Amino acid sequence: MNLGVVIVLAVCVGIQTVSSAFTCTNKVDGMYSNVDDPHTFWYCSNGNSALLTCPHNLVWSQEQLQCDWQSDTTSSSTTTPLTTTITPAPLTTTTPSPLITPVSACPSNGRLLQFDDISATSAWARLPNGYGGFQWTNSCYTNGPNAETGSGFRSAVTSGKYAAFNADGARMIMIINAAKSFNLYSFMATSVWNNDLTLQIKGKRSGITKYTEHVILQVASPAKRIVLNWTDVEIVEFITFGGTPQPGLKGSGTHFAFDDMCISFNK
Repeated sequence: MNLGVVIVLAVCVGIQTVSSAFTCTNKVDGMYSNVDDPHTFWYCSNGNSALLTCPHNLVWSQEQLQCDWQSDTTSSSTTTPLTTTITPAPLTTTTPSPLITPVSACPSNGRLLQFDDISATSAWARLPNGYGGFQWTNSCYTNGPNAETGSGFRSAVTSGKYAAFNADGARMIMIINAAKSFNLYSFMATSVWNNDLTLQIKGKRSGITKYTEHVILQVASPAKRIVLNWTDVEIVEFITFGGTPQPGLKGSGTHFAFDDMCISFNK
């Protein structure tokens, strides 16, 4: 990977500098208010903390567990776990395995995130928070046709010319901002550099993992449609690992790229 690519990927990291004043140690996975800045909130996952920013100058409401207009929020000087204000949905492990089909339409009540309605870039840029109604962490988008020939950045583009990806091949998180929860139906995906890359996907509601799925992605193959049909989730995490480098590519890492993500909101 050349130096320019390394610099851009570093800029794309969506986690802010973590303060020592807050720690997720021994805390339940979920979202917590930041007493130092109402326009931000803490997200805890497996003891790790990320400081996230509300879009459009909104403020964090610990009562509603979402970013909201300031007049509608309830201020709080304490941080309370996500599970104290929302009744957890029943756990399920009977989720359908991902289906790979050449053509699959988004449901009539759904919408496609195609990443082509963002500021144009000739290379990579950070996916803006608020895009599509979500808070994004470790998320970037790329101009596929300008990416390295043979890489998954190119084959991931299934509409327009842009696709999203996990910055630095690290854990990527999307958190609903526009509604109480959302449904994730499907998306198109490829591995960028490694064949047999494992993509682990987790769907969470009220701090509890409702869904877990593992998908194996390739570089050389066309983009695959991953059908999940997950309902009523607040947070989806994408974790990649493993695989072997595709011969002949200059880049490396556990990146995956995706396009045409089909979602809908639950008000």
